[in-house]
Amino acid sequence: MSDQITLISSDGLSFTTSSKFSQLSGFVSRIIQEYSNEDIVLNKIPSSLLSQILLYSEHHNFTLPSPEQKPIKSADLRLNLADPWDSEFMAKYSEPELIDLISAADYLDMKSLLEVCFITVATRFKDKKVEDLMSSYEITQPLTPEIEDQLKKEFPWSLQVVNDDEDS
Repeated sequence: MSDQITLISSDGLSFTTSSKFSQLSGFVSRIIQEYSNEDIVLNKIPSSLLSQILLYSEHHNFTLPSPEQKPIKSADLRLNLADPWDSEFMAKYSEPELIDLISAADYLDMKSLLEVCFITVATRFKDKKVEDLMSSYEITQPLTPEIEDQLKKEFPWSLQVVNDDEDS
């Protein structure tokens, strides 16, 4: 395998990067195994997102960063991500941009970037009242006890509470 690979964004721009990118992306890893010498077309990722994903990957030297601590402790993203660079990187994304980044990371099967994205989302929701979130997202359906029970069953981790006093 070559030391370099070429990724082609959905808008046709080519990005040459280290073949080590495949260590972070399951999708790219599978493509390289099957079609070793071809450019990799990423039909669902525009160049604006691909450049950001490569920036993240280069910052982490194309290696998997250490897993983040969960559950999150704070509504301050800097206290939830081990790498201060990751906090600055994620803080710049608006909600629609963050959703696009999550979709791209999912498409690429980049678990480490997905984890950082999900922690960013959870941080933005931390300590917010359900009513405020419902209003922000224009959710008009009432949160009935049945729906609440269903959500608790589907997302049991959402009930985990971190006692900040234990960390002092």
